[in-house]
Amino acid sequence: MNNAQPTYEGLVKINEELRRENAQLKFDLEQLRKAVYGSKSERFTTELPGQANLFGDQPMEIPDQVDEVELVVRKKKRKGEQPVREKISESLRREVIVINPDVDTSNMDRIGEAISEKLEIKPAEIYVIRTVRPNYLDHEGTFHIAPLNDPFPKSNAGASFAADIAVKSMLITYHCTVSLKY
Repeated sequence: MNNAQPTYEGLVKINEELRRENAQLKFDLEQLRKAVYGSKSERFTTELPGQANLFGDQPMEIPDQVDEVELVVRKKKRKGEQPVREKISESLRREVIVINPDVDTSNMDRIGEAISEKLEIKPAEIYVIRTVRPNYLDHEGTFHIAPLNDPFPKSNAGASFAADIAVKSMLITYHCTVSLKY
């Protein structure tokens, strides 16, 4: 054992190191307090005391490498620009409906089609109805297309989708008012 007393310079160095370590620990503690008790603190806490772990005691598996990253960039809307509807996800099931004009199209040339897509809903299923209306040009130069009988012509929402949202919002409002009365 070395019973030698530390020198003054040695004590000054130790004191400086301890002050730096103390300052770093205070900073870390403050950051932790902000993360746990600050605004939006739920994003940073993984488990609350007394709350059961949903996934058991098994550690979460984290992949070593990410295969593909999709970057979505949205441009800012300028003043006076018309809003542009976003495309409906390709992962949804699609039903295709073809509506022909009311006239005989057997002697006409098909020159294109007008396609519109609407979100529709069945109980527990959201799907897309694709309506195809072929465009025809007869030999007299008259353009023919079937009319689109649509309650919301400039919307992605179909009638069943809008009705489902309206009914569910009314039910939520009703349940909230009933629970407030009692």
